[in-house]
Amino acid sequence: MLGISHLLISGTATSLFLGTANPAVITTGAITGLLPDIDILVPTLKSSWLVAA
Repeated sequence: MLGISHLLISGTATSLFLGTANPAVITTGAITGLLPDIDILVPTLKSSWLVAA
């Protein structure tokens, strides 16, 4: 899946499961949805320290 898909799905799921409309909570949930992308060579986070040298 693309990074935007992880953001949208996890943000929506966070809102529905926790029953909140708090933007800080939804944003935190959405960002944690990017964690599955870390295992690929060039993650969505684009952090150079995650790529093995």
